[in-house]
Amino acid sequence: MIEINSCIVMNNFSIKDTMRIIGSNGLGIAFVTKNDGTLLGTVTDGDIRKALGKGTSIHTDVEKIMNTTPITVQQGFTSQDLKNSVHQRIKGFSRYYTLKVPVIDKDKKIINIVMYNIHDNTYELLNELNSHHTKDVKKVLVVGGAGYIGSTLCHKLIDKGYDVRVLDKMTFGHSPLAELRKLSSFELYEGDLRNITTITSALEGVDAVILLAGIVGDPASSKIPKETIETNYFATLALANACKYYQINRFIFASTCSVYGTSSEIVTEDDALNPLSLYARSKIDSEQSLLNLKDTNFAPTMLRMATVYGLSRRMRFDLVVNIFALKAATGGTISIFGGDQWRPFVHVEDAAEAYIKCLEAPLNTISGETFNIGSENYTINQLGNFVKELFPETKIEKTDMQVIKGALDSRDYKVSFEKAKRVIGFEAKHNVKSAIVEIKNAIEQGLLNDFENKAYYNVEMAEKKSVMDKSNEV
Repeated sequence: MIEINSCIVMNNFSIKDTMRIIGSNGLGIAFVTKNDGTLLGTVTDGDIRKALGKGTSIHTDVEKIMNTTPITVQQGFTSQDLKNSVHQRIKGFSRYYTLKVPVIDKDKKIINIVMYNIHDNTYELLNELNSHHTKDVKKVLVVGGAGYIGSTLCHKLIDKGYDVRVLDKMTFGHSPLAELRKLSSFELYEGDLRNITTITSALEGVDAVILLAGIVGDPASSKIPKETIETNYFATLALANACKYYQINRFIFASTCSVYGTSSEIVTEDDALNPLSLYARSKIDSEQSLLNLKDTNFAPTMLRMATVYGLSRRMRFDLVVNIFALKAATGGTISIFGGDQWRPFVHVEDAAEAYIKCLEAPLNTISGETFNIGSENYTINQLGNFVKELFPETKIEKTDMQVIKGALDSRDYKVSFEKAKRVIGFEAKHNVKSAIVEIKNAIEQGLLNDFENKAYYNVEMAEKKSVMDKSNEV
C-alpha cells in the first residue's frame, strides 16, 4: 500500500530531493505543503524536467516551480464534484493517464488522494488500494525504435497506452513504423544518436528512455570499428548524462549476452565477463559507465540480450534461427560451422516484453541492476536438428571450423535467466521450433521476399557504410 506521506514534500525541499520522492512513490507527482501540512501546490516529474530544460538548478527549492493551482476536491466530495473539477482542467492529458487529485479538508490538509482514470472516468482512493496500477511513465523515448526489436517494442507500447517517440537514423527504411506514424500517440525523430542537439531535442517531455540503437553484432562491429565505438560507447554515455541532468531516471540499456564469451558452466549476471569482440567490449564499457552514473535518482538498468529470433516488421536474416528458417523455406543448404557451441536464445516478441517489464517495475527494484534476457540455451547442432525434424527435406552440411562471415567465432556459453523471472517477472512465451515454422510459412506465403536485399543483414549494411567511408577519404 502507498502511504499518503510518501507523496508529500515540504516547500523547502530541493528539486532533486523531490524527484527522488516522486521516483519512490511511483505516482509521477508530489504534493507540496507547508510544515503544518497545508497544501501549497503540486509538482510532477514533467514539471521538473521542463524547469531543468529552462536552466533551473536541481538544488532550487521545489516551491519555485510548483503548480500553485492544482485540481483538488473537498472532503466528502461526490462523483459529480470530482468529474466537474477534473473536466474543467483535463485538456492536454493522455486518455490513458491516471490523474492524482488530492482530497483536502477545511484546513487544506491532504487526507487522501483520488486516482482518477481519464480513459473510463472511474476512480479509486489511494488509501483503499492494496497496490497501484498507475504508470509513472507516460511517454517513452525508444532510441533505435525502427530496428528489429525496436519496431516490435514500439507497437507493443502503443497497444498498452504509452505515448512513444522514436529516435532513429532509419538506416533500414521507414516501413517498420509505417502503421504507427498515423497515430497521435507516436512521434518519429529521424536523426543520429551521436548528435548532442538531436539527443536533447528528443528528450523533451519524455519520462523514460530505452536505448536499443547501436552497431549490433560481432561481424558488423568489426567492419566499422570507429562508428561502433562512437555509437555503442560515447553516444550511450552522452545520452545517459543528458537523462541524468533532466532527471529522466528510468534508463534501460540493451546490452548482450556476448559479454560472457566462453564458459563451461551456466553463467549468471554475477559471473566473470569474457568479451571476445569489439561489440562485446563496447557493451561492457557502456554498462560500467552507466553504473558509475547511478545515484539516488538516476536508475540505469542493463538487459543482456540472448540471440534474438522470430518475425519482426524490420526482419533480419543474419540471425542463426532466422537463417535456418530461410534456408528451409527456399531450398537452400544450411551450413553449420562447428555446431557444438552453445548459445542462449529469445524470441523478438519476448525480448520486447522484457523492456516493458522494466518500464513497469518499481524503480528501486531495477536501479543499477543487470538482467539476462532469454528463454532457451541450445547448441547450433540442436537448432539444425530442429529444422531437420520439422522439414526432413532440408539439407545440412557441417564443418569443424566456427566462422561468421569469414571470421573465427569462439563464443560458447549457456546463460541463466532466473534473475529476470524472479525480480521483474519476465517469462518467455515463445520457442524456437514454432518460430522456425512461422518464418518459413511467412516466406512461402510471399510476406517476405527479395532475400538479397542488404536491409535484412546488419553486416551487409556495415560493409556498405565502410565502403562509403573509404570512398570519402581524402
